[in-house]
Amino acid sequence: MVQSLAREYGSRGVTANVVAPGFIDTDMTASLGEELRAKIVGEVAAKRMARSDEVAAAVCFLASPGASCVSGQVLGGQRRAVPSRAARSNARSLRRSRRREALRARSAR
Repeated sequence: MVQSLAREYGSRGVTANVVAPGFIDTDMTASLGEELRAKIVGEVAAKRMARSDEVAAAVCFLASPGASCVSGQVLGGQRRAVPSRAARSNARSLRRSRRREALRARSAR
């Protein structure tokens, strides 16, 4: 799709690019749990999650005059931007078991 946009609007001086960094180390991804985070990081070539400042630098470059000839590209720093179905299922199972544990702890009081 981004290549179609680049072709359509390129003659007007408009660039179209996609930034798909994958998982970024944030408070939200910190709540995934160590097991899931380790699995995700294990699938990334750099063996770490991206930092938000790294993604911001890429966006700033693509928005700058220095990138005026870059169009129709997908900038993806990680192999997969979305966890696999199995990883999502594991995360759901982990959340369910934590909820059950919390309920048991409350009822034991």
